Order: sequence, then structure tokens, then C-alpha cells
Amino acid sequence: MPFNMTYAVPQQSFPPHMSFQQWPPTPSPNGPPLVSQQHAPPQNDFQRKPVLSKPPQDLISYERQTRGRACSKMKSAIHANDSEGIVQLLGKWKHGQGLLKAGLGYAIETGNLTLVRLFLKQGVKIGSNTIESAVQIRSIAIFELLFEYGWRPNDTYYTRDTYASRMVLPEVLASKDLTEWLLKKGADPNLGAPLWGDHSIDSPPRSNSPDALNRAALLANIDTFKLLLDHGAQIKNCCALHYAAASNMSPDECKAMMEYLEPNFPINGFDNARGPFGLGTPLHYAVRTEKIENIKWLLRRGADPFFQKGAKQSAYEEAVRLKYVAAVDLFDQWRREKLCKPGERRESI
Repeated sequence: MPFNMTYAVPQQSFPPHMSFQQWPPTPSPNGPPLVSQQHAPPQNDFQRKPVLSKPPQDLISYERQTRGRACSKMKSAIHANDSEGIVQLLGKWKHGQGLLKAGLGYAIETGNLTLVRLFLKQGVKIGSNTIESAVQIRSIAIFELLFEYGWRPNDTYYTRDTYASRMVLPEVLASKDLTEWLLKKGADPNLGAPLWGDHSIDSPPRSNSPDALNRAALLANIDTFKLLLDHGAQIKNCCALHYAAASNMSPDECKAMMEYLEPNFPINGFDNARGPFGLGTPLHYAVRTEKIENIKWLLRRGADPFFQKGAKQSAYEEAVRLKYVAAVDLFDQWRREKLCKPGERRESI
């Protein structure tokens, strides 16, 4: 904020009975001087003290308020598709990358390609907020524009909630078309977020990450899983059966995904065998997410709810801890069947 450089003579420079306009006084032919030396005025303008505008008490708060008002104006102009208003605001913000990035994010959220290109032509740097907005939209056209202006699929970004590095590919697997486009542009399905101990804004991606394959299994999408494998994803890095067991997709989709994955994963295998995760077996995952149909399928395939080697608790103990009554009853039934003598009646799981 520019300072107000208005000058004024200090208040105590003149005798109380005189004003600035009455200076200098008319000398008296006889007698002492009319004023004492302590009331003598400044000799020139350089000796006068400037009266400056008082800056805001909280500069950070002031900046945030100013920035917030500017962002609000830009957001309104973007949603109104007011190109002239946007251009005028861009002229004021040409040296403020933060506000320009915010405007680009708003334009991406509206899906307006014309406005997105308008911002990119202004030299806006493509940052994490921009990529996060594009990930939420999942538009190939948006990513094509970002690619045209320098963004690459293997570039990391961080989200506002975690401030940890991550990759675009695992976040957009729900869109098969966008997944195919990213892979064609060189996205590496083995890159992913760093381990928790390495999380920071500038952390490099993990080169043997299971994120993409695990995410595809969580979506119970066999076609996407195969597509990732076709582009070099390493199944040895992931614990996909565990994620399929925890999937929120329909029971039929989960069953198909688990049947597809079963030959590559031991039914009682621990996830920490493929990385430092340590949450347990596929049955542990199904118990934690309360997927009763997935639990039944795993039991029929040989999963042991009392198997504890390598885990703090068995799946049965986990169900008791979580008060998941349906799973506890099912595991008790499974145990009774195991204890049945040959020829005795068995309950069907």
C-alpha cells in the first residue's frame, strides 16, 4: 500500500499564540526577540517530519482479505462467462501467480475450455491446485490442454488435505477413457505416492508403488486391471485381492474380481508380504469394511478367520473388537463345522 507523504510542520514548532501563516513575526524595534530559539521553525522542507498513513495492524490478515475479494470477483466472472471482466482482472493480476492459479482452477471446475486456454496463455504456472481440480473433473479435453502447456502424466502433485505427493493415474481409474489416454501419453502405472514416512510436498514418487493396481481392484474393474498390466504394471508390487475384498462395488462385481485375482494371491496371505502395510489378510479387509458376502466367498475359498501368524489379531478377534456381530456369528459357524465329526450334519456358509 503506498504511503501518504503529506508533510506538516511539527505542532510544537511555533509559539502557542502564533500560527504558521503569522510566521515570521514583525520584529520590534526595541526590546528582546518576540520568540525564543526553542520555537524557531524548520529552516527548510527537508527538516519537516512526514505524516505517514498508518499501515494495517495485521498485514497477513489484510492480504488475505484483499486476496479473498479478488478471488471472489474472478470466480463470479468465470461462472458468468464474462470474458471481458476476466481480461480486466487478469491485467491487474499479471504479477500475482497465486491469484492466477486460483482463477485457472475455477475455470477448470466449470469445464470451460475457452477460459482455461485464456488463463494458460497468460503464462499461469500449472501447480498442484490446478491438477487437483482437473482430477476432480476427469476431462480428457482439460488434460490435453494442460499437456499442451507443459504438464506431463508422471508429474507429482499434492492435495490440499494431505500436502503429500501423489500421481494422477491412480486417482482417475474410474474413467477408463482417461486412463487409456494417460497411459498412451506415457503414464507409468508403477509410480505412486511415497510411503508415509517420506510424505512431504516435494517427495519423489515411489517407483514400485501398488497404488494403481490396488485402486483398480478396489473398483472391481477387471478391464482396467488388465489394461494396467498390459502397460507394464507389476502385480508383484500390489495386494489386489485384499482391496477387492474391501470393495464397495456390488457382490457380483467383487466376486468376479476376486476370482480373477485368486490364482496370483494366497487366500491367507498378509499384505505386508508385498510392502510395509501390515493390516492383515483379505479376510481382515473384508471384516473392517463389513462386506459379509465377500467374507462368505473367502471362507468358501479356504480363508481361516483364526489365522493370526504375522498379525496382531486374527480376523475373528478383529470382528469382535469392531462388534461386527454378523461376521462373529459366521466365524463361530465356520468353527463348529471344522469341529464336526465325519457324518455329522454341517451348516452351509
